Amino acid sequence: MSTVAQRSRVPAGVRAGGQFALEARAEADVDLTAPAALEEPDEPRTPRYALLASSVAEAEARITKANRRLERAGITERFTYEVGEPYVSTDENGHDRFYRDLTLSHPTISYNGWEFAAAVDHLETGPIVRSRPGVELNGWRPEVSECDHCGTTRRRSATYLVRHADGTTKQVGSSCMADFLGVKPAGLWALGFDPLEDDEDGWLAGGGGHTDDATPTLEVLATALAVTDGGREYLSRDAAMWQGRPATGDAVRTQLYGAGLRETPQQAAERVHIAEQTQRYLDDGTAAAVLEYARTMDGEGDYATNLRTLAGGEHVTYRHSALLASAVSGWARENERRAVREAKAAAYVPGYLAGVREKVAGHTAVVEKVVYLDGYAYGSTDTLVLMRSETGHTLKWKASGRKDLEAGQKLTLTGGTVKEHGSYRGQDQTVLTRVKYELEPAPVQENA
Repeated sequence: MSTVAQRSRVPAGVRAGGQFALEARAEADVDLTAPAALEEPDEPRTPRYALLASSVAEAEARITKANRRLERAGITERFTYEVGEPYVSTDENGHDRFYRDLTLSHPTISYNGWEFAAAVDHLETGPIVRSRPGVELNGWRPEVSECDHCGTTRRRSATYLVRHADGTTKQVGSSCMADFLGVKPAGLWALGFDPLEDDEDGWLAGGGGHTDDATPTLEVLATALAVTDGGREYLSRDAAMWQGRPATGDAVRTQLYGAGLRETPQQAAERVHIAEQTQRYLDDGTAAAVLEYARTMDGEGDYATNLRTLAGGEHVTYRHSALLASAVSGWARENERRAVREAKAAAYVPGYLAGVREKVAGHTAVVEKVVYLDGYAYGSTDTLVLMRSETGHTLKWKASGRKDLEAGQKLTLTGGTVKEHGSYRGQDQTVLTRVKYELEPAPVQENA
């Protein structure tokens, strides 16, 4: 029987994280109680990936490799998956391509009601938590690195959080894991590792020959900016796999820690170019701005808490460099949102396009936002359209039915009436009804 199943052993849409078992010990008197900290959704989701059809073979190879590691670790459970039928979808460049959905299920290992919850890396700036799929600690962290199995408190580089079905949470040192769980820590990687997203050697292992490297946080962020065009082209490992490009975390590590002696002249030239861009982001203060964004990131979830912890230090390890590099993505998105808000504020003209019950035919407007809403009839869809008139006034139209409009399209209003004068967040809005329109053709872009 194949160790890689063609069908998931859990229903589609139900996430199955690996569970780690252990035996309760009488001497473990100290409980790390964290009310409502370790949470699982009532209906956790199994990871599902939309892959290019040609990338499915690579995904299957990654899962097979992960299962071989499980076997070497003495774990009988395996990653299983289900691949859907091919379908056509339009990619970000407007091209129709064949895709297939892959649903992944993690190993499930349990014993006496205990399960593995997370690995904890203890840094000078605080603990970094890497949870297994389906577990969210909501920012909670153990205050000390005390092992609840042996009762010893000492400086540890890593500990593990385990949880009982009754809600009890314990912290266990790596040297005690074999006694407490019956499986060596080497087998724990599978319980929080995603073979389609993660660096297989980086989840619980160190960075190989770079384990002890300490890289300045500003340098990591500047490098991430350089390889992502200022954060705008950030790629997660999931997106990178089906696009056939290196993930941002991998690109940053390659730049920082070297590609080895087999580097081609083209790769060497690219490395020099990235180094120049990295220095520019350091000199102009952009990297410092991203660092401040990471230090003050809102949110109490594990990702935000981990990022704030990393950004609070002057250096970062190889293992955590990819996580820190991901800050450029959120920073770039926040900048884009701010630019949109500022552009809207600059374009805003107070007042109203016309008086209540007056006609608006003859005016033009640019669509700024389209939101689809549940209609009054069961299963129906209505459309909320926000527009900016040629006079700069904000227009709001709630249309019956689905209107296939997109932000940026320009309309000529051929009908419609002002229903009322409203306001939203202190800005005037002209509310329209019974709107009719004609789409103006998009401008033709000449080839360079």
